[in-house]
Amino acid sequence: MLKLSVITINYNNKDGLLKTIESVIGQTNREFEFIIIDGGSNDGSIEIIEKYRSYFTYSVSEKDNGIYHAMNKGIEKASGEYLLFLNGGDWLFNETVIDSLNPHLQGADVISGDTYIFDKSKWSVFFSEDDITIDYFLRISLFHQATFIKRNLFLKCGLYDESFKLAGDYEFFIRTLLKENNSYKHIPVVISHFITDGISNKQEFNAINLKERQMAWEKNFSPLVYWYFLKSKTIVDSKELKWGNRFFKFFPLAKIIDKLFAKIWY
Repeated sequence: MLKLSVITINYNNKDGLLKTIESVIGQTNREFEFIIIDGGSNDGSIEIIEKYRSYFTYSVSEKDNGIYHAMNKGIEKASGEYLLFLNGGDWLFNETVIDSLNPHLQGADVISGDTYIFDKSKWSVFFSEDDITIDYFLRISLFHQATFIKRNLFLKCGLYDESFKLAGDYEFFIRTLLKENNSYKHIPVVISHFITDGISNKQEFNAINLKERQMAWEKNFSPLVYWYFLKSKTIVDSKELKWGNRFFKFFPLAKIIDKLFAKIWY
């Protein structure tokens, strides 16, 4: 089995798609599969896909039902042990990234590296956390451009929830890592470049993104945790949040209480 599948989804972003493809096919280590899922673009993306088709394990251009439908289509075609979602407009940090991953892609269900991010006119490195905690997900999420997910985790826990438009990966991570306690580790490797101009980072979609994040908590935890989520938005650095985070992380009793509360509530 190949260690890695790189999955790229794209819709009408030919310049970003080209940059992504060039960064992947330019790797010094080509021991991975490369999958392209295009949503039926009409901006010239299809011509780019045709030009580089020989580099792809699988490619398709057809109408889909959104970001997470496209990502799920990629998962269903992948055969690698780990999957990396490097979508159109993201690109690998340098030509030796894949080569540097060999000693790291093992063990954990979710492995997250670091990301070189362009935001507010400057580049900076975003370092993923060493430990996944509730307060981490209250503040931010893992960047899929630098996160490797075991294909078997999707088989065991289910695919992305396609009812989400923007926060499906957020929901997947809190479901599999916080709720179901699957394993995670951080690796000190910069994986990719990411420019914060995607749909989920645009001002007009902020309200949708926030609403879907709340929906993700509601879907996976009882109102006890949902209340905690709402309250904690303003006390991220407080002692109360840190206590609550330890409670949910280290004591199985917390999740039993949460399930009992959910039964009473619903």
